[in-house]
Amino acid sequence: APLPNLAYGKQTKMSSLVYKWQEPFLHSSGRAVDGDHRPGSGSITDLQLDPWWMVDLHRPEPIGSIVVYGCQWSDPTFNTPTLLVALSNDKEAWVGTSMAAGAYPRRLMFNQPRTARYVLVKAPGTWRLAIDEVEIYPPPEKDFP
Repeated sequence: APLPNLAYGKQTKMSSLVYKWQEPFLHSSGRAVDGDHRPGSGSITDLQLDPWWMVDLHRPEPIGSIVVYGCQWSDPTFNTPTLLVALSNDKEAWVGTSMAAGAYPRRLMFNQPRTARYVLVKAPGTWRLAIDEVEIYPPPEKDFP
């Protein structure tokens, strides 16, 4: 059976909105967990230093993988070469890793499950962080003989 997307429908925040006057309808943070990963269907921050997006899973959850669907825009300020992903249980102590540059969707697979309540996606540098969807999956269950 497919694994459940732990991020679907959860509470989100992001560092800014590209179109503040149209919030919550156009490009708000919650559009990145609505199950729609078509191009242009997600969240976009304003052009800023170190933009970020975060989801609250409501309780610590075991995480096996994270998938980020990003917007592919021709404007070079949207093309984030490297994404940072950080995990936390209290929004104070964060453990981070980088998500390799390349085409979307980008996948981060953990060899050992990580436990976190909060997942933060950040674009280091001056960018517009454009995310169509973030999916967070628990580790697959092991089959034992």
